[in-house]
Amino acid sequence: MKDHYDFSKGKRGRVVPEPPAESGKVKISIRLDEDIVDRFFERADASGGKLGYQTLINSALREYLDGKSPKFEDALRRIVREELDKVKAQIGEDNYAKGRYEDAAQLMIDLVEQPVFNEFLTLPAYDRIIADEKAAAAA
Repeated sequence: MKDHYDFSKGKRGRVVPEPPAESGKVKISIRLDEDIVDRFFERADASGGKLGYQTLINSALREYLDGKSPKFEDALRRIVREELDKVKAQIGEDNYAKGRYEDAAQLMIDLVEQPVFNEFLTLPAYDRIIADEKAAAAA
């Protein structure tokens, strides 16, 4: 090893030329949550090297933008329906019919799908109870 190196004629920049860009691809720098990236790394590893993590991220973004990913509202309604089915199986058809489980589920869906979050989640329930009592009194 030398005691001194002369870099006076050196140039800044890449030592190795940059590989040509893939057609239709754009190189960007992006910051993502570590747990999200880890999940894509895991999926890439599970593919046995067939798919890279960047390809998987690109596919996920494309599915979302093309509307192919599950819609939140659809997932919510599916989960609520599954839970109602569990309740019905646990307490029986007769007890389920006596309760207001469907109303409670619809109330929850309405609250979750609101564009603005209701600070007091009980207020819409009270409004429904009062409306039902008025309807019963009028009948």
